[in-house]
Amino acid sequence: VSLSIKLGDADVRTIENLPIDYRNNNNGYNFTLLDPTEAYATVTLLGTRTNIDAVTPDDISIYIDLKDIKLGKQTVNLYIFGTNNLVRYTIQKQTIDINVTK
Repeated sequence: VSLSIKLGDADVRTIENLPIDYRNNNNGYNFTLLDPTEAYATVTLLGTRTNIDAVTPDDISIYIDLKDIKLGKQTVNLYIFGTNNLVRYTIQKQTIDINVTK
């Protein structure tokens, strides 16, 4: 078996002002951002020029996971999902501070 792989040069692209969403709010809690300017995030894409140019903001989801969240002020991780597996997605800010209430 012979396998030939052609790799393209890596390139970088930045997409700004992507909204941060939430998932798994099973307890129906309310939450607010301690810093309202953190409602949006910046993502850096790494991949071939063709692949990163094909990515649109709708292809990227940034969210906080409220599954095991507790009441009160806390720092939570940001997670990212992108639809193109040939692109690496990196969030510039990894966490945000929130206040969780009933």
